[in-house]
Amino acid sequence: LAQKIYNDQKIKGNFNKQAWICVSQEYSEVALLKEVLRKIGVHYEADENVGELSGKLEAAMENKSLFLVLDDVWQPEVWINVLRTPLHAAASVMILVTTRHDKVALAIGAKHMHRVDLMSEDVGLELLWKSMNINEVEEVHGLWDIGMEI
Repeated sequence: LAQKIYNDQKIKGNFNKQAWICVSQEYSEVALLKEVLRKIGVHYEADENVGELSGKLEAAMENKSLFLVLDDVWQPEVWINVLRTPLHAAASVMILVTTRHDKVALAIGAKHMHRVDLMSEDVGLELLWKSMNINEVEEVHGLWDIGMEI
């Protein structure tokens, strides 16, 4: 669902910049800032620190708009301590957060939450098969064990 929204032409047309950032449970502030800068097309040096990278992000986003997806967020500090300050100079920032924890979304300041139910094992495997373009029953049975491991 988040990917459909991110790739929607209306979104692309309404924002100067877009970035999809996979955050995960363990993250580095430097790596996170570098990834945002890379996604919005801003050059940085390998040895730059958090302050320098934040400054570049702030300068790059001044009076611009950004649609930002923060995917798989486990800690609200990703937004609160790392990205909020350098993005305050932007004309507008729309953030879509994916998280398994309501508390994270609320701490970030989510105005709307859409909860997605867990899919059943059968539905998950069917989705996996479709993504691999597998239609033959024999192929599916041969890959059952692999699918269960994934």
